[in-house]
Amino acid sequence: MSLACADDLSASGLAMPDVTALHVPAAEAGRRAVQRLLECVASGPAGATHQRLPVELLARASTGRPAA
Repeated sequence: MSLACADDLSASGLAMPDVTALHVPAAEAGRRAVQRLLECVASGPAGATHQRLPVELLARASTGRPAA
């Protein structure tokens, strides 16, 4: 059995075994959200937009190859 979490919480690397995590850049997500909010305040609401953030898989001891 393998275990992974969706955010790289600071405690993920402290668990036994270390938990594999998907690191999402929270500061960048916040920056983009504020930028979008300011654009809406300045020029009125606009349609929905989609943005992609770079993510990184941090493979740790909680995941491995499936048993044969």
